[in-house]
Amino acid sequence: MDEELVSVLSRQKVLPIIRTDNVQRARELVSAYFVAGARAIELTTTIPDVWGLLEEVRDTHPDLFLGLGTVRTKEQAERAMARGARFLVTYFVADEVAAAARDSGVPFVLGALTPTEVERAMALGSTVVKIFPASAVGPAFIRELRGPRPEVQCVPTGGIRPEDVGAWLQAGALAVGIGSALARREPGEADDAGITERLRALLKRWH
Repeated sequence: MDEELVSVLSRQKVLPIIRTDNVQRARELVSAYFVAGARAIELTTTIPDVWGLLEEVRDTHPDLFLGLGTVRTKEQAERAMARGARFLVTYFVADEVAAAARDSGVPFVLGALTPTEVERAMALGSTVVKIFPASAVGPAFIRELRGPRPEVQCVPTGGIRPEDVGAWLQAGALAVGIGSALARREPGEADDAGITERLRALLKRWH
């Protein structure tokens, strides 16, 4: 399972993250991103009724490698996996989330911001480590971290814009997580066609 996660992220390069306070908007973004070509998407526990949305997306997009982020507890992890999440993401080194995912054979991505936290995350079985908030450190952090630890697979997330992707990938990131910067409509756009086209171009550029 870990190999599948690494393979999907290494091919896609950009992981769309959906964080909104409107479940209908989350549903629309899943559709827009899927049409753009994204086959791995991360929902977050901050979406209202995300549990129902997980089941819905699992059923309507069975080929989607669907993840749930901002998972904080064992209970959330177990609930997410029961409803179709194929990988879990945290923003900190969440021991009990790691344990629940390991017991179920589901890949997980623990959050970290220091070399010590990265080492702890890897020791818990996090094949891929989320660097969060990435904007606080910049791409040089990945480059320097991979000096002594070249095998670390990092997905920086937090405050990253589409135009930043190249710098992070060149620094050695496996993929880059982007949230609100992907979801914004440009002035004058009445629907999500522009969002879809911009993501399609981004995925094509870094595929």
